[in-house]
Amino acid sequence: MADDKLTPRQEKFAHAWCTNGHNALRAAIAAGYSEKGAGQQGCELLKIPKVKKKIDEIYAEQLNVANCTEEWIIKQIMNVAGFDFDACLDEDGNLLPMHQIPEAHRLALNSIEMKEWDIGGVRVGKTKKVRTSDKIKALELLGKYRKMFTEKHEVTGEISLAKLVSDFSDDDEEEDDIFS
Repeated sequence: MADDKLTPRQEKFAHAWCTNGHNALRAAIAAGYSEKGAGQQGCELLKIPKVKKKIDEIYAEQLNVANCTEEWIIKQIMNVAGFDFDACLDEDGNLLPMHQIPEAHRLALNSIEMKEWDIGGVRVGKTKKVRTSDKIKALELLGKYRKMFTEKHEVTGEISLAKLVSDFSDDDEEEDDIFS
């Protein structure tokens, strides 16, 4: 449909929006709009359904190219949530070489810092600092995905049926007064 076709500026705006950190002003300027009215123009462009559709298509394409599927994301979060540091250690409690750590556990590691101390050419100490991804956050994300943490608000109080009927009747009388 010709109606769904974007103008060249709208097309440029959609691409710029997706690559510049979602800044409407910068995206509008990149699309060729004047700096003076670019902020307003960018906001207006984001309200146009076919521009929003194009932005969604660009994001879908970017995720597809990056192979970033829902299943992949859940797998990554599950790797962090199921991380067991013992799988990174040998029987003496020493950190295993990276190639010996199971992949699922390597994915949960953020960084490993190693420091050695020598005095007079003799090694006197060694430390390894291991930073892992936030397991609690991963569990929270999985719980939200499974809709385990929907907030429920409980309202308590007492009201009698007679009071409800009375209030409802009073409202009807007020309406009658308005139209009389």
